[in-house]
Amino acid sequence: GNAFGVTAIWSNYLCVADGNGGLQVLDISNPNEPKRVGGRDTSGTALGIATLDDYALVADGESGLQVFRVIPDLAPVWTPPIRFTPEGFEAWLEIKLPGNYRIEVSKNLVTWKPWLTLTNASGRVRVLDTTASNATIKFYRAVKE
Repeated sequence: GNAFGVTAIWSNYLCVADGNGGLQVLDISNPNEPKRVGGRDTSGTALGIATLDDYALVADGESGLQVFRVIPDLAPVWTPPIRFTPEGFEAWLEIKLPGNYRIEVSKNLVTWKPWLTLTNASGRVRVLDTTASNATIKFYRAVKE
């Protein structure tokens, strides 16, 4: 595309006015490999951009000012490997928004019980349940405190 304007939104994201490509949102947490994480076609030609809080204000040529709410997906994500090891059940949690997280367990996806608290967690975190066995049905979820 054609970058007519670029502005930062949050610490690791950029909003780009991309001409006929409209609004593009990039994750630049790894500056050497920016990733497109969202965007929106506009009815005109995106020629300039500014941000205010969670909003991208796009100067959209003949279509005037276009305003879009931009919300990053900051939910923690379980990532591979997820497996049984000699130590127990192992999973990895990718945490995009640093902070305290409560890991909860359930046997039925209805009733959840607190199991573990991760304090000041960020990045990729290993979660190990030494009480799990191959025969036990357990579900896990991470909740930001």
